[in-house]
Amino acid sequence: MTIAISTRPFEHRDVATVLALMRGLAVFEGYIDKFAVTERDLIDHGLCDSPRFGVFVAEARRSRRRHRRPVCHSLDL
Repeated sequence: MTIAISTRPFEHRDVATVLALMRGLAVFEGYIDKFAVTERDLIDHGLCDSPRFGVFVAEARRSRRRHRRPVCHSLDL
């Protein structure tokens, strides 16, 4: 089985997944009590006409399946 990784800029369909990954990082790094980012923040500030940041989504796809799933994100401020 082969796994292909592709990257792309995030889209509206990725907001919930990106936020979940960001929350997971906040838990791991120990600042979840200060984490205040919402889905609306990601949309308003990352998917607007003049974004304040960018996110790249990496997707893994197994050769036997067509289903793609996000596996990580990269936030570029």
